[in-house]
Amino acid sequence: MIGFPDPWPESMRLQLLLLCLLLSSCGGEPEPVAVAPATPAAGPQPSTAGVAPAPATVVAAGESRRLLDAYLDAWNSHDAAKAAAFLADDAVVFDALLGGIAQGRTEAREKVIGMYLRAMPDGRWALRNEPVVSADGFSYEWTLTGVNTGDWASYMRGKGQKIDFKGISIVRLRDGKIAYQANYFDTQALGQQAGW
Repeated sequence: MIGFPDPWPESMRLQLLLLCLLLSSCGGEPEPVAVAPATPAAGPQPSTAGVAPAPATVVAAGESRRLLDAYLDAWNSHDAAKAAAFLADDAVVFDALLGGIAQGRTEAREKVIGMYLRAMPDGRWALRNEPVVSADGFSYEWTLTGVNTGDWASYMRGKGQKIDFKGISIVRLRDGKIAYQANYFDTQALGQQAGW
């Protein structure tokens, strides 16, 4: 059984479980996953003009989805400052290619966001499936496509190769900002495409 640290809310545990299931099928297109709809809180719900409002958890999940869409738009605008603005000052960002953790918005902007934008100035992030969202965060499958004209690092140089690879990101939110992000993907597949 997988153990989870105490600070992880139940919704993030479910997201991680779903992502583990999706990762196990990375060899091909993922199988459709049925997700149960959110259950409204027990008891009567206040109504406006005869229509009951959505439960708070659904509204919060909708806000998380809007934040995800805006975050991907920022990446796709190729503006490091705009993408980094979604991170909390003390954000922790893990990236499989970096092979470690960037501590704080400034380091994440340079080591993670900057790395991708320098290596693939025309890079395009796209959702592969419907993301898993909650009030506490979101998880999503993505595809990154573009042309590798810049350097990933001093020893990983771009030579104009076309890049197209898939991955999964797990994000935890705090006060409307990204407090934690982990990006997982097959670094060997990227290395083969990039010719390292």
